[in-house]
Amino acid sequence: MVNFMLPGMYEHVELNLRFIHLLKNHPEYFYEGVNIGAVYGNFQFCIFDGGRIFTNYRHTYAEEMERIVKAYNELGVPVRLVFTNPVVQPKHFKNRFGQAVLKICHNEMNEIVVNNPEFEQ
Repeated sequence: MVNFMLPGMYEHVELNLRFIHLLKNHPEYFYEGVNIGAVYGNFQFCIFDGGRIFTNYRHTYAEEMERIVKAYNELGVPVRLVFTNPVVQPKHFKNRFGQAVLKICHNEMNEIVVNNPEFEQ
C-alpha cells in the first residue's frame, strides 16, 4: 500500500475531494495499492500556520471549516493540520481562531504537525 498525502487541505478542497472520489469510485484508473493517507495544510488566517501564502483571500467561517473536515473524514481521509509557525510563543497558544480550528478538527482521525515541543503539550 502506498499512502499519498495531498497538499492544500483548505485552498484546494474541491480538487482534493474530486480526486479522492475518483480514486474510490474508479480504482482501475490508478496503480494498485494507492491510497490517500491524509490531506494537509491549514485554514487561512490561522496564526499557527507555517508560513504558506494564501491567494484566495476570503474569510473562513466555522460552518465552512466543519463542512470541509467532515467531507474529508467521511471519505476516510484524515486532516493533518500543519502548525509549524516558528515564531509562535506560549502567549499565542490560546488564540481564539486557532483554538476553534483545533476544536473543529478534534477527533480520533485527524492529526497535527508541530515543530515546537511546548506547543505539542
